[in-house]
Amino acid sequence: MKRLTLAMGLMAAFALATTAAACGAEKRQTMAEADVKADSPIVKTWVKSVDQYRSALAAAADDKPVLVVYTVADCSDCKSVQANALADGTVIERLNRDYTVIHVDMTRGPGTLTNVLAAQQVKGVPAARFLEPGGDEMEDLRLDGHFNADALMAAMDRAENRRLASR
Repeated sequence: MKRLTLAMGLMAAFALATTAAACGAEKRQTMAEADVKADSPIVKTWVKSVDQYRSALAAAADDKPVLVVYTVADCSDCKSVQANALADGTVIERLNRDYTVIHVDMTRGPGTLTNVLAAQQVKGVPAARFLEPGGDEMEDLRLDGHFNADALMAAMDRAENRRLASR
């Protein structure tokens, strides 16, 4: 019965079902709501509801772009992105200096975040989305699936070049 309930919940999470299964999402854990993760060198806000997401966007600095990272706790690709791409010293320095980072924890499924996920076309995890300081997504900078520090830095370079060209 427990597996059936889990399977139904994952299937309801539109395309996350196959990604979560592929990432080995068997266990579930909860995170404190909208908190800054203490064990991460990147200053980021963890969210798990649309209200927390909206609050985090509203609190974002007006002059900084936003990086939104989507993960599931037991996903091996998500863990790799966190341990490698998001743990790279150059990435950490640049994110902390130039970005507001929002980390969306999808461990319990998309729940009320379905509209946010659909709008940003997040169909699986890990995923990253870049938003302009005003909240508009830079769609051509989407990172879907496993990504490394080089891919993340390249996307940040393209975002920076776009910002410089628009001034």
